[in-house]
Amino acid sequence: MINLLTLIVGILFLFLLAFVGLGYLGVPLWIWSLYVAAFLGICQAPVWLWVVFGVTALIFNLPLLRQNLITRYIVKAIAALKLLPKISDTEREAIQAGKVWVEGEFFSGKPNFKRLLNESYPLIPNSELPPFVPSERDNKDKRTQNSELRTPNFELNKIRAFLDNQVETVCQMATDWEIHSNKDFPPEVWDYLKEERFFGM
Repeated sequence: MINLLTLIVGILFLFLLAFVGLGYLGVPLWIWSLYVAAFLGICQAPVWLWVVFGVTALIFNLPLLRQNLITRYIVKAIAALKLLPKISDTEREAIQAGKVWVEGEFFSGKPNFKRLLNESYPLIPNSELPPFVPSERDNKDKRTQNSELRTPNFELNKIRAFLDNQVETVCQMATDWEIHSNKDFPPEVWDYLKEERFFGM
């Protein structure tokens, strides 16, 4: 009697351990069905319980049946009870904005540079481009007086204008050898980066 009780407790413990393991791993539904079937087999469940389990497992494991017999009515009930939160105007605009565009390539970890280079990027009209105003440091630093770099290019967008001006300027303010030797940017470079708001989003 004690050995039988020990065996039953051991089996129940193994099933409980398997239940926790399957839940932790997030296994698909058909594996859960096999788990329940094994449990019913060990427990020698009656026929009627097998029939109930078979019908239930069939409905939940076949997407077409699950959508028509269960999901449809759950969605209707949620809508009728108004359980879903309302979407704000900002969230609605984000959802309706379309695809992730080239940002998806950046966050994929393996961007397709051919696609990035071949994309047609929109340009801001000339009337919307602000004139480039040199900073005080630009007027003092001789290395930033290159007329080609400091002339605003109204045919390009703001990003291109920033790249053609501020970025080109800061690239001329220090050499690779200086940065490698000092393991840091020169102080005037840090000041220029802060002044031109390189760290602003």
